[in-house]
Amino acid sequence: MTRLIRLFRAAAALAVAGILGTAPALAQQLPSGDIHLICGFQAGSGADAIVHGGSGLASNMQPSRA
Repeated sequence: MTRLIRLFRAAAALAVAGILGTAPALAQQLPSGDIHLICGFQAGSGADAIVHGGSGLASNMQPSRA
């Protein structure tokens, strides 16, 4: 019985640590200059297409006014 209580206390401590450890992160400003994405794979590959698609989406991002 004491082993079960000890296990419950450890699980509760991990849950509390997980909740407290995930505090909201502070947002940072977007950089004022260009952001360069480097793809280490050959041109025309699937990874290259993903990088090009993601860079197109990132260029349309506007800072939030919140």
